Amino acid sequence: MSESIAQDKDFADTVITLNHLLPTVRHGLWSITVGRFEVRYSRRSSKNLWGRFGGGWNWAIGVQVGPTTVYFQLLIAELFFTLKPKRKKA
Repeated sequence: MSESIAQDKDFADTVITLNHLLPTVRHGLWSITVGRFEVRYSRRSSKNLWGRFGGGWNWAIGVQVGPTTVYFQLLIAELFFTLKPKRKKA
């Protein structure tokens, strides 16, 4: 039984190492800005080594809200809504 646990740990260590070494491929990158308002979108590609989901728990679904940004996590995609600060007049 301990041999199986050691093999599982070795496999997990290998997956973690490869996730750090190989860049995440993203598709559908776009952004649009209207005045101070910006919208950005990106999604993970199925061409990644471990597929869209990255071979582990590095994906999420949910919403994060900050003072100037709302961030939607949609499993394989990310959507940001940002309000840029006002420019000071010189």
